[in-house]
Amino acid sequence: MSVAGQIHHPVAVTVVPPPGWKQISTGLDPVRGRPGTFLAPDFDVLYDCPFLMGNQEVRQFEVRGVPHKVVIESVPETVDRQKMVADLKKIVEAATRLIGDIPYKHYTFLLMGTGNGGIEHGDSAACLFNGKSLADAKGDQGWLSHISHEYFHAFNVKRIRPIAPGPFDYEAENLTKLLWVSEGLTVYYEDIVMVRAGLMTADEYLEKMARAMTRFENTPGRLYQSATESSAQTWSGSGFGGDRKTLDDAMRELYRIYYQKKKPGFTDAEFRRECERAAGVPLAEVFDYASTTKRIDYAKYFAHAGLRVDDAPQEAPGAYLGVYAQSLDGRLVITDIAAESPAESGGLRAHDEIQELDGSPASAKTLSDLLAAKSRATRLRSASCERTNPGT
Repeated sequence: MSVAGQIHHPVAVTVVPPPGWKQISTGLDPVRGRPGTFLAPDFDVLYDCPFLMGNQEVRQFEVRGVPHKVVIESVPETVDRQKMVADLKKIVEAATRLIGDIPYKHYTFLLMGTGNGGIEHGDSAACLFNGKSLADAKGDQGWLSHISHEYFHAFNVKRIRPIAPGPFDYEAENLTKLLWVSEGLTVYYEDIVMVRAGLMTADEYLEKMARAMTRFENTPGRLYQSATESSAQTWSGSGFGGDRKTLDDAMRELYRIYYQKKKPGFTDAEFRRECERAAGVPLAEVFDYASTTKRIDYAKYFAHAGLRVDDAPQEAPGAYLGVYAQSLDGRLVITDIAAESPAESGGLRAHDEIQELDGSPASAKTLSDLLAAKSRATRLRSASCERTNPGT
């Protein structure tokens, strides 16, 4: 909601929490001498700053003299707070070292529970997660990757961003074909930052990359929709060193030109120009992958880093049907069908209901158990990475 013609004016907000709630956390600037009152230079900033209120635990650290608050909710007492804060500091140090700047006066991590997901903001991030997952090493690393992703958005999306979505129009879709840059490159950097922060090993990174490649290659949608098409249609649906120039250089230039020089954002052509300028060569083949459904030549690109990719079909236990199904109101409903699968050949389609399996009522568990009990067959394309040059 906003008053017509007033959206660019400064606004003050006073929050009066319920009795017993002592903590108000937000990325907005507090007004000195007025408890619970915060100031935004305009409504865009106001809408970009969520509030978390209650009796949350608050920790703090500094990077280059800039304060960072860590607001903790729903994390078990047994989880080491000092390690949490120290790891977040390492992420901030690695990311700001990569970009070469800290663009905010203060930053707030709103670590909210429970749930799954997060939203980036200019001076804060609101992150939902299962606090109990921090109790083991794997869960802790997964949580840190999630936080690293949302934090890196403070640069890639909040400062380095396509021109199309802004100035924001709150009464219409803000369409762009470059969400594959805004989200895709942030997914890339979430674990690059983790490796550079010393929170993930190179081998752990490669294992995660292999799983991501496997997941992508076995997703039916990749055959029908390109990355740029997916970006444009969002509203209609519910680095290991050694290179002279890398994506880091392009990101720094985008940050310098299209944020620090106060330009409103970049166009498709300007983004490509900066990438090609950093690379020193045309990148038609790379950008072609973004705008088509052509299969990626993983082996070619990973070979430059001394890595061999094995994406040959793997034999897996159980039978393969090629059905994606979900339980809805007690019914087992097909949500998607894998291309060229037995299910597609058999005439099954999305939205079909599976009512019976070998004479038994259908459910997600009975389907899974039935397939597992059948004969072995080639089921999925899988990917794995192994080092061919240990020094790389």
